[in-house]
Amino acid sequence: MKIALAQIAPKLSRDNLDIHESIVREVEQVADVVAFPELSLNGNLLMDAVSEDAFLLGELTLFEELSEKIDIIVGAVTKEEHKLYNSLLYYSRGQLLNLHHKKVLPPDQKPVFVSGEGVKTFMTPYGKTMILTGDDLWAGDVLESVSRAKPSFLYVLTNAVVTGFDERGVIAEERYRKLLSTAAMLAGCEVIFVNRVGFEDGRGYWGGSQVIDAAGRVRKSARLFEKEVLLTTCDQHLSYIRKYLH
Repeated sequence: MKIALAQIAPKLSRDNLDIHESIVREVEQVADVVAFPELSLNGNLLMDAVSEDAFLLGELTLFEELSEKIDIIVGAVTKEEHKLYNSLLYYSRGQLLNLHHKKVLPPDQKPVFVSGEGVKTFMTPYGKTMILTGDDLWAGDVLESVSRAKPSFLYVLTNAVVTGFDERGVIAEERYRKLLSTAAMLAGCEVIFVNRVGFEDGRGYWGGSQVIDAAGRVRKSARLFEKEVLLTTCDQHLSYIRKYLH
């Protein structure tokens, strides 16, 4: 199974649809799944434009069409009646297979979005899968749910900002690596982490998208601060075996 980690710099507009379509068509012949960051279709800091730029599910049928050849995971602001959600959407074989509303909202998102009710696994052509945002995974009850669920693949999509540096580099990168490694070992699965890059209103996003095996080791990592589509091969059975080899 081959997965493309699309480490992009989303714009604060719906022009991101074109970016997504271009990348999907670029990798559909070489990858089975392509995963984009949290809010990849909208950008992170929409502020007053958030309601105007939110998507109804019926406006995202492009991904149903594109997913005939490749599974696609995107992040978007979605609108249901009067409610706005920070959502992750998994498309496969012409349909929306799973919709995850972000459960754990940071302070700057609480006034804007409605919190999702929980986390769950779902079946894809490649096995039992779970998709979460980075903020979701920092919650103890969510991490416990991941451990119990034992998915074959866990996708963690986020907009992680640079909060500072130390002698090892980006402080947030080291913190995330420990969290992702813990999740991988508890669940016994591959963790696919996709973070964005670029700048919005003074905030910098560090990228560093990576794949972590069930033993908690980083197998492959994208560059920091640069746009990149990282292609990697994942084997759920081999990953689980590696957990017990070291």
